Amino acid sequence: MGDKKQMETPADENIYMTIPEVAQILKLSRYALYRMLPKGQIPGAVKIGGSWRIRREKFFESLRLREHEGN
Repeated sequence: MGDKKQMETPADENIYMTIPEVAQILKLSRYALYRMLPKGQIPGAVKIGGSWRIRREKFFESLRLREHEGN
């Protein structure tokens, strides 16, 4: 019988952040963040099973780019 391959998981298992985590980083209320999400104003945001999650890498990359644009 053949071996079943296990699904490989990324080295960083915290790929996605929650709304409260992002709200705390941006110092915004969760309510304000929820208004921004459908408008595409939060980079890396995806809706998974009715819940919003923010892709950590895309989010922080966008913040870094915005910092450089401001200088």
